[in-house]
Amino acid sequence: MKMQVQMLGDDFAAMITAKPGQALGDVAGPQALASVQQHGALLLRGFAGDLATFERFTQTVAARFIHNGNDSRESLGDEGKTRSVTPGSNFVGPHSEFSYMPFRPDVLFFYCTRPASDGGASLLWDGIRLWDQMPESSKALFMNRSIRYQYRQVELPFFAQFFGTNDADTILAALQSVPGAVCTRHGEHIDFEYNVPAQVYRSIDGAQAFSNSIAVFPQTGFDDASLLDPAIRADLLDIALRNTVSIDLQAGDVLIVDNWRAMHGRGAFDDPQRQICIRMGYFANDVVQPFSAALEEIEY
Repeated sequence: MKMQVQMLGDDFAAMITAKPGQALGDVAGPQALASVQQHGALLLRGFAGDLATFERFTQTVAARFIHNGNDSRESLGDEGKTRSVTPGSNFVGPHSEFSYMPFRPDVLFFYCTRPASDGGASLLWDGIRLWDQMPESSKALFMNRSIRYQYRQVELPFFAQFFGTNDADTILAALQSVPGAVCTRHGEHIDFEYNVPAQVYRSIDGAQAFSNSIAVFPQTGFDDASLLDPAIRADLLDIALRNTVSIDLQAGDVLIVDNWRAMHGRGAFDDPQRQICIRMGYFANDVVQPFSAALEEIEY
């Protein structure tokens, strides 16, 4: 079914509005996928459906799903793979899900059950635009070093969903084989370090996209043990905030985000009834992923 696409940002983030009587199931998964890969994000508005319809639709776009293992997020369906978003009502800065671990989903699906009465906009940032607007000195800083994400005393069962096993020795061996990962075991816990570039690249034209989780990690370190200058960090956040695409989600809206090209966040709000859920998916093996990090993400 041919649908009209409206752009929400400069060459980034598209919206398709339903015609009378159209349901979410009328949107073809391949068409939605093509739009997300072309524009970085896609908002579907006005299509009839519910949470179960949303879950079925996501399965026409992505092949498999995970959750982030955060028990503070409420499980809403599909054995915990449909969950509430980050709890709280505070501003959440630009980040890409699991860019800080070697299990980065290809695509994110957000479903708005009830928007906040005031505030709480969904925020998007185009990593390509951010990279293009960064000073050359900052680009050189990230081109020459990888970001180091460090975790202490992580329970090994946390990684079970990624490897399909609860066997601690198998999980540890798999983690140790990940490029950029360093693991030290302490009984049933590990200290885990993951080094990965702050930017990803597009294979068809070499375009760089600044897409990471620097903004939501209090202290950013590099793989050479140096720290990111707070002044540079502040400048990067300023560039992002000047290039924000802000979307006030409506009930029933579905927002699909390319988790490689784009970063997302939310505006602050004061409404405990706001409810938005998220699903994190991976494309099928025969779907070409345009973006990748310099280090290959792990296959499991």
